[in-house]
Amino acid sequence: MKFDKLQVVKNAERFCITFKSSTVKSLLGHPYCIPNQPLAQLLVDEIQGEIESGGLVRKWASRALQLENDHDHLKSVQDDMDRFYHTDTLLVRDSSLDYSEWDKGLKIFQDATGIQSKISTGFNQSKQPQNLYLLGNCEPWDVASLEMVAKNTKSFIIAYLFWKKLIDCDTAIRWALLESIIQSAKWGETDELNLEKCRLRMSLILSQFFQKDIGDLE
Repeated sequence: MKFDKLQVVKNAERFCITFKSSTVKSLLGHPYCIPNQPLAQLLVDEIQGEIESGGLVRKWASRALQLENDHDHLKSVQDDMDRFYHTDTLLVRDSSLDYSEWDKGLKIFQDATGIQSKISTGFNQSKQPQNLYLLGNCEPWDVASLEMVAKNTKSFIIAYLFWKKLIDCDTAIRWALLESIIQSAKWGETDELNLEKCRLRMSLILSQFFQKDIGDLE
């Protein structure tokens, strides 16, 4: 079905996407009723083909609605974020490179959470000191925002700091790709690295639309 006359209609505290007075539903059957107007409009623009985003807005809006409607699944995703931390990009290192920038990130994370992380080098995997339990009261839409960034950066720490607005988009991208960036300084940037930077920037910007406190977007 082609949706070319979609509308965003405010309903209580939600912004619902409608077509001919009926609310449009996700592939999982959840009505597209979105917590904030900017995300609802972004979803409309994607469905109508006005922006090229590879279906990412629909994918993650459907994901957030799934988390909102299935609390057991929400808990399992929160547990997944804990596992992301234990194999975090910032914690597994090649001893031959300069990771001082990641050290700054770990210091910010420790100051924000009180958690002191352990670094693994090579095949020597250090067990982290504790489970996080940082997302227990987190809204489903915020969990989707965190999951989006964690999966793309392979780092819960980067996702958490970006979600808390303790680092900006450029810093998140640089830390996520630091090893490749260090190598490119010696051998030159590749098209693959530039494409990955663009892909990460898109996911980081999109993740901000899902946050409960949407604030100013980068």
